[in-house]
Amino acid sequence: MEKILVKQFTVNPASFLKKVAAGQTIIILDEGKIIAKLVPPGYPNIAARKKLEQLQKTAIVGDVISPTEAKWESAE
Repeated sequence: MEKILVKQFTVNPASFLKKVAAGQTIIILDEGKIIAKLVPPGYPNIAARKKLEQLQKTAIVGDVISPTEAKWESAE
């Protein structure tokens, strides 16, 4: 993720848009505050995939549909 000033973006927007099209995220700042975030097409899908990849490292995947032989105690 690259952070740039508004002035930098206005001087050469095409170069930053090429970076975004290539998959990079650009944050635009004005007086130190974030005013815009340029994200590549399909960004929600990319972000979701990254989160799933992180979860995959620690998640235990198993069959949660099939019945088990374990007996459950009911709350009375």
